[in-house]
Amino acid sequence: MNTRLQQFLAAENISQGSFADKINVARASVFHILAGRNKPGYEFISSLIRHYPELNIEWLLTGKGKMY
Repeated sequence: MNTRLQQFLAAENISQGSFADKINVARASVFHILAGRNKPGYEFISSLIRHYPELNIEWLLTGKGKMY
């Protein structure tokens, strides 16, 4: 999932820090998820869905389908 999250940030042209601020999570959390150190939790995923409803969550989680 971390690779797809990186692809999403690139498509949205948004930095890790700006993304973290927008979805109201700690910047370190985003860094650790993108680095593959941690897996995203429920709060991270639900906040992501709330702030980016156009994102295909199935694509993000499984790689199936298209990003949007």
